[in-house]
Amino acid sequence: MIISKYNPIDKVIEDTISSLIGPQTKWLEQHSVANKKPTKLNVIEASQALTASFDPSHVAVISVEIEIRPSGILLVLNNKIQKVAWAIPFYRLAIFKTDYWGVHGDGQKVLLIDPKWRNKAFFNLLLQHKNALDQIDLN
Repeated sequence: MIISKYNPIDKVIEDTISSLIGPQTKWLEQHSVANKKPTKLNVIEASQALTASFDPSHVAVISVEIEIRPSGILLVLNNKIQKVAWAIPFYRLAIFKTDYWGVHGDGQKVLLIDPKWRNKAFFNLLLQHKNALDQIDLN
């Protein structure tokens, strides 16, 4: 789900996101996984649906914030004037590491540049959390 003009204070938007990928505060307090934040990541490429609401003169420099929620992640693209949020449930999330980090879900993608691979530990933690939720108890 993509939310243009994202405002984290807007209760209706936050309720919609929480219904899809889980709440923010209560879960954050209980799990140290969510206290980890990546260092600054810049977007080098994003799907048209994600950047369509940005002013064309400010699309060139977009940074991203990633927040781990109980059932997914919240990616917030920010160009210092406007924010666009992308809620991705874990069952639709795919992360690839090539020359950059590729985050894919729901037919959309964001490619993130990570100088010196400073965020490798964060993405490993994110994938461990995703995999732990995906495991099925066969007993």
